[in-house]
Amino acid sequence: MDLRDKVIVITGASSGFGEQIARRCAQAGANVVLAARSAERLERLAAELGADRALAAPTDVTSDAGVTRLVATTLERFGRADVLVANAGFGVLDPITDARIEDLQEMIDVNLYGTVRCIKAFLPDMLRRRNGSVYAAGVVYRRAGCRRDRARDPTPHAWRGDCALVWEDPGHSRHADPWPEPVCHPVGGIRCGTDTGIR
Repeated sequence: MDLRDKVIVITGASSGFGEQIARRCAQAGANVVLAARSAERLERLAAELGADRALAAPTDVTSDAGVTRLVATTLERFGRADVLVANAGFGVLDPITDARIEDLQEMIDVNLYGTVRCIKAFLPDMLRRRNGSVYAAGVVYRRAGCRRDRARDPTPHAWRGDCALVWEDPGHSRHADPWPEPVCHPVGGIRCGTDTGIR
C-alpha cells in the first residue's frame, strides 16, 4: 500500500508497537493520528514527527465519548480516515492465582471492547466513502514462552470472532465485496493484520 498522504489512525500510539507503526507510517509520508491515554507522550511524538503530519489525540478506548471525540477530531483535521490501526491493549502477566479480577476485566475492556468500539466508530465514514482498511492488533503470548499457570489474554480469540461476525454481516455486504476472514501475521509478540478490504 502506498502510504503517501494516507490518513492513518493508530491507537496505543504512545509507546511500543503503536509508536513504531506511527514512526514508520510518518516516514512513508502518511498523516498519522496518534491516540492513547498519555497526552504528554503523544504530544512529544507528534512534535517529533512534525505538526503538519502528526496529530496528538489523547483517547481512552474504553470510553464511548472518548472514541467519538477521536473520530470527530480526525475528520475535522484531515477530512477522513483511510486506515484504522486498533492497537491499544495490554496483558496481565501475573500467575492466575494472583491475577486480580478487576485487572482481567480492564484488559478485556481495552483489548476487546476498545477494539470493537473503535471499529464501530470509524466504519460508517469508511463505508460511506467505500474506502478504508482496519487492522486489529491483539497482544498474545508465544506458546513456548508462556507458563501454564499464567493468566493468558483471551481477547485475541474474542476479537477474531467479533471481526468475523462483522465481516460476514449481510447488512454490510451491499457496501463492499465479501470481506476475508481475519488474518493474523505474527510480529514479535503481537499479531496484526485484520484488513476489512473496503474498496
